[in-house]
Amino acid sequence: FSDHGEGFGEHGNVEHGNTLYNEEILVPFVIAGPGVPESNELGYAPDLIDATFTMLDLAGVSTANVDGQSVVDNNYEVRPAISFMIDHVAVFAGDYKMHAKLVYPEDGQPYQLTPLLLFDLSNDADEKINIIEQHPEVIAAMEKTVAQRMENDMYPHISERELTAKQEEWLGALGYTD
Repeated sequence: FSDHGEGFGEHGNVEHGNTLYNEEILVPFVIAGPGVPESNELGYAPDLIDATFTMLDLAGVSTANVDGQSVVDNNYEVRPAISFMIDHVAVFAGDYKMHAKLVYPEDGQPYQLTPLLLFDLSNDADEKINIIEQHPEVIAAMEKTVAQRMENDMYPHISERELTAKQEEWLGALGYTD
């Protein structure tokens, strides 16, 4: 797996880091080795966060408090995929993909999301035909997905943890505790 793809002139871009079009964000996700089912082609695109979870799961290491899910688990739950790039976000859910502008105001106000493009990838895999005006219900659902993700990222649900005396000492030596 990888963290990004490459543009080779599609959508007028070369290299990566310029857009959230599929050529820059869709990457292979291949896992092989002991405990991995052979020739198991997934019918979905897993999130990159699932790579770490899957590797830990296959190695028999606890996945408690680890984000993601195992791609070799038959109960894998396909969820909307979200990609962020400085001031843009893309959401891929089902056959649809939305590109939107994302602005973080400096005055403590909530972020501003402005949908720009919507593609039906089942009929337009190259992301050329913007159908945003025809599907306001799809846009509304994707805006809700972004809102939930932003809430989780801005206010993560991290449970309190008891530190050992040694951990307290190490953190103190680094200047992280009083």
